[in-house]
Amino acid sequence: MPKLLVQGASLVFEPVPGVWNWQGWNGQVQLTVTADAMTAQGKKVAVNTDLVALNKMLLGKPYITPAFSDAPGSVLSATIVVMAGTLSQKTVVGGKPAATEATRGTFFINVAPAQMTKTTPPTPDPVVTKTGTWRVQSAGQAAAESA
Repeated sequence: MPKLLVQGASLVFEPVPGVWNWQGWNGQVQLTVTADAMTAQGKKVAVNTDLVALNKMLLGKPYITPAFSDAPGSVLSATIVVMAGTLSQKTVVGGKPAATEATRGTFFINVAPAQMTKTTPPTPDPVVTKTGTWRVQSAGQAAAESA
């Protein structure tokens, strides 16, 4: 059974390989859990809305693409999608399925374009929406499992 995801868990946002990449950042964020309806090892257990709220952590992060790497672009907005089937099927927190170490999903970002500065004028990246996947790197605790 997968471990419950708790306050301080580590997640990683991974760009589509070969299409775009983070610049100067590894895509890793730490989870903040808002509700305290349930705890595991003294830490609040996460639900879908806690994961979706991580969109704020992506704002302003720099990105590049293979063709547009001279001047990085930055994230203007982000949408995080949680694959519902990856949430706990039995453990419920405040009426919502708990998130576990097996929970994962996708994300979409809208960006201020990266630029190729070797041209005059500089050429902006024409693709202003990027996609990727996210996954749990560490559950934030070692003992409590989803039923």
